[in-house]
Amino acid sequence: MAKEFSASQQLTPGTVEEICEFFEKFSTNICLDARPQQEKIQYLEWFSSNGYNLVTKNYALWDVKFSIRLIDCCIKILGLFPKALNADTLSNIHQRIFWCHSMATLSTLGYSVSHRESHFRDLYFTSARMYLQQCQEYLTIRQDIAPEKWAKFCDVVRSLVALYFHRAINLNPENEEGICAVLSNCDASSDPQLLCILADRIMSSRLTTPAVYKAFQRATALKLASGTPCEVLKQFRWLRCLYQFGLKCDEKCAKFMVGEAQKLVDIATNLRPQLSPELTKELCWEMQWLPVAVYNQSLTLYRDMKNNLSREWYNDAVDLVQNIEINGWDTDSLCLRMCAAYRALLGWQAGDNL
Repeated sequence: MAKEFSASQQLTPGTVEEICEFFEKFSTNICLDARPQQEKIQYLEWFSSNGYNLVTKNYALWDVKFSIRLIDCCIKILGLFPKALNADTLSNIHQRIFWCHSMATLSTLGYSVSHRESHFRDLYFTSARMYLQQCQEYLTIRQDIAPEKWAKFCDVVRSLVALYFHRAINLNPENEEGICAVLSNCDASSDPQLLCILADRIMSSRLTTPAVYKAFQRATALKLASGTPCEVLKQFRWLRCLYQFGLKCDEKCAKFMVGEAQKLVDIATNLRPQLSPELTKELCWEMQWLPVAVYNQSLTLYRDMKNNLSREWYNDAVDLVQNIEINGWDTDSLCLRMCAAYRALLGWQAGDNL
C-alpha cells in the first residue's frame, strides 16, 4: 500500500483526517516481521520520512492536533527500526526522533494557547513537557554526534525551554510542578545565561516559591572539576541571579551560594596561569560580589533583630572571602574590613567584640 501511495505521487489519500488514520494504522498494526529486513527498513523509512515531511510542509495549514497525531506516528515508526543497524544509521534515526520531539513540543505548546479551558490547557502543557524532556534526555545520552550538530541541538533545547517557561508563566502561572520538572533536566542542556533569563521571568511572576527555587538549585549544582574562564564567569554571574531569587524564598540560602562560589574560586585559581590581567581583574571582582552581598544582608538581618541568623550570614561571608584570599586573589583586605565593621556594629549595640 505504501508503495502504491508513493507511486501515485499524492501525499494525501483524501483528507488530513485520512492521512492521520493511514499513518496511525501503519504505526500500530505493522505486520512486517515476516518480510526481509531490508524491505522492512524501506517501509519504515518511507513512512517516517513522508510523515515528518507532511507535517513540516503543512504545519501552518493544518489544525495543530493533526500535526501532533502525525508526529506521534513518526516517533513510533522511528522506534521500530532494528537495533542492529550500523552506528551512523542509528545516529541519524535518533537525531530524527529528536527533531520529531522538538516539533511536537512546539505543536503542543501552540495548541495549549488556543484553549480557554484550564483542563485542556493543563493537559497540553503536560504533553509539551513530556516531549521537551525527551529532547533534554537526548542531550544526556547521545554523545555520538559532531560538535557542530551538538551545539545546534543544545540551542534548540534552550529555545524550547525558554518558550515553555514563557507560555507557562503567561498562560498557566500556577504550573509549579511542570516548571520544576523541566528545570530538573536543565543541567546538561542549559547554560547560566539561560538560567538567568528563566529566573528573571520567574521572579517577575507569582512563581517565586521554595519549590521552584530548589529546582533552580538542583540545576545549578556544579558537577565540573574544571572549566574555561568564560564558563566560570558565567557561573559567578548566575549565582548573583540565584542569590536574588533565594532572598525571596529561603532565609538560609547563603550557605548553598557560598558553597557553590567556593567551588568556582577553586576552578578559577587553577586557571590563573592562563588568565590575562583583564580577565584576572574581572574574575576577582565577580568573586567578591557575593560575599559583599551576603555581608550586607547580615546587617539587614541584625537590624531586623535576627541576631543569630545575622551571625550565620556574616560567618558565611567571611568564610568565602577568606577562601578567596587564601587562594591568592587580591581583595584589598576585604576580610579585615568586614570583620572590623561587624565588630564595630556589635560594639555599638553590645560593647562586645567577636
